[in-house]
Amino acid sequence: VNSKGIEFYNNKGEYNADIAFKLYSPYIYTSGKYAVVADIGAENAIVLKNGKQAYKISEKEPIYSVSVNKNGYTAVLTSESGYKSTVVIYNNMGSKVYTWYSGDLYAVDIKISENNKRFAVAGVLAEDSLKSVVKFFKLSEDNPVSEVILDSEVAYQLEYKGSNAL
Repeated sequence: VNSKGIEFYNNKGEYNADIAFKLYSPYIYTSGKYAVVADIGAENAIVLKNGKQAYKISEKEPIYSVSVNKNGYTAVLTSESGYKSTVVIYNNMGSKVYTWYSGDLYAVDIKISENNKRFAVAGVLAEDSLKSVVKFFKLSEDNPVSEVILDSEVAYQLEYKGSNAL
């Protein structure tokens, strides 16, 4: 991934193909046969399956983090006026299936479970002291099902392994 888009090379280092996609601050996250490429600070991302475009994401607000699970479900973190963060989840066809507005939580990472039924959000609360919060959701419910508060610690990365969030 570079400022011109996405370039593909074989295991001998020989150029195969590319996808033009203007990127000023490129970021890529991969999982299995899927990858999501975003221009951090811009409103667009592209999801790839086996090196070909599966779908494109266009948000109204700047994207600052993305992830994709092994089934092609993609999570996007944006900022939104009146909220610290917004979580948007897309299914593997590129349709929006979930939106959550974080209120006073600065979300820093999001991951979707391997069964596409749950997701976890790590964020920071800046109240009297710095706290990290990890919120757990079901895609079928509007509100978090549980949360963990970590006093005086910063959680900045999540991963799903099976049904467990790490």
